[in-house]
Amino acid sequence: MIKVYYVLLLVGITLTIGCARTIQIEEAGFHFVKTYPSTEQVHPYPDLPDIDPGVGSYLKVIFDTEQDLEALAKKYTHHLYFNLQPCTQIELGYDLWSGGVFKSGRDKYAVYIPLSYEALFKHASGYGALDIDQYIKTAEKDGVCIIIGGGNFGWGSLKSNLIVVPARIKSGTIVVSDL
Repeated sequence: MIKVYYVLLLVGITLTIGCARTIQIEEAGFHFVKTYPSTEQVHPYPDLPDIDPGVGSYLKVIFDTEQDLEALAKKYTHHLYFNLQPCTQIELGYDLWSGGVFKSGRDKYAVYIPLSYEALFKHASGYGALDIDQYIKTAEKDGVCIIIGGGNFGWGSLKSNLIVVPARIKSGTIVVSDL
């Protein structure tokens, strides 16, 4: 009988500690940049240098949140990142591109999305179980969104809502427009 109570206590503690935190983000603008930032990454992966992936120009998507993203990231994640994915994919998982989240002025943050279709295709092709052609077709049809996320190894996670990126994948190219 004591073993059963001990197991229930451990499960209860794990469920209490292992919580997911959701943040609300809102798109606040975008513009084109030729270089990837070398500083100001928010809660980066430890000991991993942030280097330009070398894929050409980027669409810098700026967003804001009323919550303290930096404090939440430090509390709930090992590192903070974003995924670029079809807008119908509402959870973190496979992606067309992923990377760090950067400061972009006061209370604003930014992510950098390559404007190279080949870079997105190559990145997504790295997932062995993914039907890449179908995944790209879904992104072409449904549009692309970003989601911010992160987690700790063993407990806690952080996830945002999806925000629509002002770009579309169309016939092997990336078309940017003000949606």
